[in-house]
Amino acid sequence: MTESPAATQVREDRLTPDLLYLRERWPREAWASLPSGSLAKTWLAMHDSLREGQAMLERLATHWQLKMIDAETFRARALPVLRQHLGHLHGHHRLEDTHYFPQFRRIEPRLEKGFDLLERDHTELNQAIHAMEDLSRQLAAPLDASSAAQPELQMAQALHRAGTLLRRHLTDEEDLVIPLLAAAESPQGNPTA
Repeated sequence: MTESPAATQVREDRLTPDLLYLRERWPREAWASLPSGSLAKTWLAMHDSLREGQAMLERLATHWQLKMIDAETFRARALPVLRQHLGHLHGHHRLEDTHYFPQFRRIEPRLEKGFDLLERDHTELNQAIHAMEDLSRQLAAPLDASSAAQPELQMAQALHRAGTLLRRHLTDEEDLVIPLLAAAESPQGNPTA
């Protein structure tokens, strides 16, 4: 995944060099050679799946906004994907917050600030997820031409906002977690060495 220089700069400001020292040993270019079946490779596949679900929803929202599809089609196509995507996000964050991040903090205390940042992201993303869950209930209700609520517009806007947050978060998380996992799973061993 290629990033624009501006996106990299914004992200680099979030993850300071003291948090990226493992990424220097295992840069993104080397991740393609991670062993299949490794936790690091599985983590990347999970993130790719999250990105794919988000992109699909944002495309549907854009198609509706550009009047390429009508409101009924937007609802019919977006709702099942949205329910699955939001459930996937909830489960992924819950597993990270309760299992992986506490372990990673013990394994590599120097990354504490980075995991604090990721947990703050989870709080912000969870707010966006809850807002989209509320909107999905409105979208599931029968169409009402007289309604001024416009849940489609609100959902389209919420999806685009959440997508920006999610992409930034996934990239930052990968820059901390994938090198840590690669170090732990490599024959060289200990990431703190």
